[in-house]
Amino acid sequence: MSRYVYCVNKDKLIPCEGGEFYYVFEYTRDNVLLLSKCQNGHCEQVDDVISELVKHRFAYETDNFDEIMSKINEIVSFLTKYNLKIYFIGDNSVLEAIYTPSLFYYKYFGLKEAKDKVNFVKSWIDKLILAKRVLDEIGIVEFKSHMDTLDGRYAIWLNTE
Repeated sequence: MSRYVYCVNKDKLIPCEGGEFYYVFEYTRDNVLLLSKCQNGHCEQVDDVISELVKHRFAYETDNFDEIMSKINEIVSFLTKYNLKIYFIGDNSVLEAIYTPSLFYYKYFGLKEAKDKVNFVKSWIDKLILAKRVLDEIGIVEFKSHMDTLDGRYAIWLNTE
């Protein structure tokens, strides 16, 4: 299990060795984030990681999260508009970024060794933005369940007017 300690300086999380008040980020083998809040060496686990950390950002982010978040919002809006769901076989970090961006931020953006994971997600976010733009450009009106077949396909309704 990987373990990182961050002290709080104003609203920034800065890597440190501990101190009067700090957080301990621990990652399980399944990459689940466990957070402990510590004061004077006494630590207790935090159940709601996002509520606890929402007012803090990493002082040294691995990338521009605000730019990625803007793209994520664009994708979520598109998925909501057409009532679509997406799935990934294998690495689900893209879904994690789309559906729980704050948790994705606290799991990866403070870790230099997570740069590859952030780049992987950024590349998929860019691909999804491209797909959204192409589908918008060809004039999709809606996706509808194609009920006259039994294979579960969806029909794409295009606006040709």
